[in-house]
Amino acid sequence: MAASLLERGWSVRGVARDPAGLKRILPRIEAVQADLARDLAPADWSERVRDCEAIVNCAGILRGNLTAVHVEGPRALYEAARKAGVTRAVLVSAISTGAATDYARTKLAGETVLRDSGLAYCVLRPSLVYGEGSYGGTSLLRGLAGFPGLLPIPGNGDARFSPIHLDDLAAMIAASLEGRADGTTLAPCGPGTLTLRELLAELRAWLGFRRAPLLRVPMRLIRVAAKLGDRMGDGPIASVSLAQMEHGNEGDAGPAASATGVTPIAFAAALARRPAQVQDRWHARLYFMRPLVRFVLGASWIFVGLIGLPAAFGGEWPMLPSLLACAWDVALGVAVLRRRHEPSRLALAQIATVLAYTLAASWWAPGLWLDPFGPLLKNATFAVAVLVYAVLEDDR
Repeated sequence: MAASLLERGWSVRGVARDPAGLKRILPRIEAVQADLARDLAPADWSERVRDCEAIVNCAGILRGNLTAVHVEGPRALYEAARKAGVTRAVLVSAISTGAATDYARTKLAGETVLRDSGLAYCVLRPSLVYGEGSYGGTSLLRGLAGFPGLLPIPGNGDARFSPIHLDDLAAMIAASLEGRADGTTLAPCGPGTLTLRELLAELRAWLGFRRAPLLRVPMRLIRVAAKLGDRMGDGPIASVSLAQMEHGNEGDAGPAASATGVTPIAFAAALARRPAQVQDRWHARLYFMRPLVRFVLGASWIFVGLIGLPAAFGGEWPMLPSLLACAWDVALGVAVLRRRHEPSRLALAQIATVLAYTLAASWWAPGLWLDPFGPLLKNATFAVAVLVYAVLEDDR
């Protein structure tokens, strides 16, 4: 979206928790640090909105402090903007705000905050947004579409979507910034509604994979998987996103197109316009490998730490270093599973640990290099798996 606004002649000041990372990806924008979950006072935003003409609020989370990110943080932002002379704001909300979730409730509350802010406004509630890349729900759809040998369908696959291309949504945002849709609440949608089953079939064909038999996964199992995703903190599916999907994401493309002057492209036409590349197929096939790699690595560290305890008390290795190593292994495994730290740092810690253990074992028991089961040789395989983990965990 920011790149699209730059192309249309806007100067963009991007707000992010990691402005340096944002600047690396979009070097032409001005990047500033902020966090809607913590910056809850107008004074926190006064300098950030200085000299701005308009605001686009695309912030949204499914977990965490939803009220802060969707309601209180934006309230402070809009008040600071009004005092700084900003005249207009566009809020990207969601078409499924009628779902019975805290996400939908706080999104609706955030819309009310904008309407009461005193700024000229436009609220956009897009259906499923897709583009050349993917993130979140669209990544899940690609993962399902690229599943080897089968096409998994949640339930009957009857959930309905009116997908809109990211470029068309960006064009509608730009039109709203120009004042074409002031005071309106619009639902940007593509010109056509697809069931989940149809959408996945089209994605699979676009990816270039052979047609596969449908595997209808009972919703009971899907909800169990969503609960597990909630526990993991970043699973392939979560309870909130599942509820939002079940509520429905279909809409009428006409009103938003008429108000903004933007005619969205159809889903099939957009796919045909850009054939899938090899990296698209890699991403689809690796999507479900990512949580599997994380689980195997985390569980392996924990298991190794636990089974090493008896040896620490009565084996050939010094007891205190062995106990510390066991405790470190378990802590490292828990950190990998909980994903509370930067993946690159966790990967570095794992690689360093493997290297340290390999050097220690080589000094203490060099004969292990010639052991028929290859306990030290396998460390190289484990280290490569950690490198794969580091790549897959970088999802932004």
